[in-house]
Amino acid sequence: MWEPSMMCKLPLRQASKAMVVCIGLVATMTWATESQERLVIADAQGDWGLLAPYLHQARGPGYVYTSFVFDSLLWKDDQGKIQPLLATDWSSDDEQRCYTFTLNAQAKWHDGNQLDAEDVAFTFSYIQQHPYRFVDTHQVSSINTTPDQVEICLDSPDPLFIERVASTLPIMPQHIYAEVDNPDHFAQPAALIGSGPYILDQYQRAQGFYQLRRNEHWHLGLPRYAEVVITRLSPQAAAVAMQQGEVDLMSITYEFIDLFQSAGANLLETASNHPYRLLFNHQQSFQSVRLRQGLAQAINRQQLIDLAFHGKAQTARPAYRQQGRMAGLNPYLFDLNSARSTLQQAGWQQDTQGRWLDEQQQPVQLKLVASANAAQLVKVLAQQFNALGLELTIRLLQDVPLTKAVQDLDFDLALLSQSHQGDPDRFRTLLTGRHSRGDNYTANHELIDLLEQMQASQSRIDREDLFLKAEQLYNADLPSLPLVNPTNFTAERVTTGAAYTPEGIAMGIPLAFNKFSLFLPQP
Repeated sequence: MWEPSMMCKLPLRQASKAMVVCIGLVATMTWATESQERLVIADAQGDWGLLAPYLHQARGPGYVYTSFVFDSLLWKDDQGKIQPLLATDWSSDDEQRCYTFTLNAQAKWHDGNQLDAEDVAFTFSYIQQHPYRFVDTHQVSSINTTPDQVEICLDSPDPLFIERVASTLPIMPQHIYAEVDNPDHFAQPAALIGSGPYILDQYQRAQGFYQLRRNEHWHLGLPRYAEVVITRLSPQAAAVAMQQGEVDLMSITYEFIDLFQSAGANLLETASNHPYRLLFNHQQSFQSVRLRQGLAQAINRQQLIDLAFHGKAQTARPAYRQQGRMAGLNPYLFDLNSARSTLQQAGWQQDTQGRWLDEQQQPVQLKLVASANAAQLVKVLAQQFNALGLELTIRLLQDVPLTKAVQDLDFDLALLSQSHQGDPDRFRTLLTGRHSRGDNYTANHELIDLLEQMQASQSRIDREDLFLKAEQLYNADLPSLPLVNPTNFTAERVTTGAAYTPEGIAMGIPLAFNKFSLFLPQP
C-alpha cells in the first residue's frame, strides 16, 4: 500500500508544504549505504517530477526513474536483449501485425490488486486517447484478451513493435486510471501505484528528493536493495559524500572525472549517442541547401571536441545513427576556403571588411539559440563562425523557452541534443517535427517515404538498406548537422550493478540505471 506517512496520504499538491517537514528530517540523515540495504543516487537536477507516466518530466531521467515504479510487458536488459517482464513470453503472426503476450500470473499492483490482461488492454486504449510522450500507439487497431493473454493487432505490420512499444510502454492499473480524464493533472497518491520493483514513499520537489522502498511482492523476486534514494547534490558535494560512503552512483560530465577518481570512485563510460546537432532554420533564413552546406564546412568539429569537451567526445557521424557506415555520406570536413566558395555560390558575398551580405546586400546577422548547459560548446562554435566573418546573437535558454523558440522558428541556428539510438523510428519523428525539438523537415518526400518503408519492412537487411538511403538524403539536404557525440560517465562507489545498455534504455536513454542490472535478485 502507498502509505509512507500521514503527510503522504494527502493529495500531493496539498501535501507539498507538509513534505518539507517530512523530507527535511530525512534529508539531514547520514545515509549509511550498507550493501544490499540502500542505494543512493545523486542527481545534479534532482527533481524530475512525480514518478508516474504522465507526471514525470519529458526527459530520459524522468522516464528511467519512473521505470523503477512501473513495469512494461518486456524490457531490454543491460546486454541489449529483450527479456520478459510483465509478460512471460510473446509471439507474433507471420506478418508481424498481431502480437500475443502471456502475462505473469504473479504480477500484482502495489495496492495488492491482481494485474491482468484487462489492465494491458486498458493501457493501450488509454494511451490512444491520452498520448504518452515516450510511446506512440496510434498503429494499434484491435486488442483481444483471455484471462492470461492479450493479443494486440496493428493496422499494418511493424517488426519494431516489440522494441519500441512493448518494451517501453508502462502498463497502468485500470481500476485507478479508468476514471481519470486528465492524467497530466492527476497527482493523487493513487497515480503512483505501479507494478515495478519499487514503491515511491516520499517525494519533495523543492529538494529534488525521492525515497523508494522495495516491493516485497515483485513478481520477478525480491529487488536487490531494500531502499532507493535519489537526491539532488552538486557533483562536488556528491564526490565528498561518495568518499564517505553516503552516495553510491552519479551520472557526471567530463569536468568532474578527476574529482570522483580522487574520491575513489569507479568510472563507467560510453559514447552517449546523444549528439549535439546544429539545426538550420530551413524554412526561413536557410532555405538554400548550399547555405547550409557552406556553413557546415566552416565548423571545425575536432576543435569543438578539444576545447569544449577536453577530448571527451567523438566527431558525430553526419547522419542520424552514430554507429554505421559512411558510405555515400558527405563528412563536411572543415575547410574555410570551401565554406566561403559554397556560401558565395548560394548568393552571399563578403564586403571589403570581410562581413557577409545576403542576396539583398543586407548584412548577415544570425541568431543562435541553445541550452544553457551547452555554453562552452556555443562559445567555441561562435568563435569559429566569427572567424568566417559571421556575426551571431546568442541566446542561452532553459528547456521550455528553448523548445518554444524552436517551435516558433525564432532562430537561425539552434544547437540541440537528443538521443540518436534505440528505436529506429525516432529518426522519422525527429525529422518530421513530431518531436518537440525536431527538424520539422518534410520537403523531401522521398526521404519520408523511405522512413515509412523502413518501419513496415519485415527484413532486417532491407531495413538497413532503407535506413542508409534515408540517411544519405538527410546528409545531402542537411536540415541539421550532428557535430559532436559526447562521452557519458557514471561514477560508482562500489559495484552496484550499474551498467550502460547497448542502444540505451527503452527508446534509447543513455543512462547506466537499467532496473534489471540494478535490481534483479542476485543469484
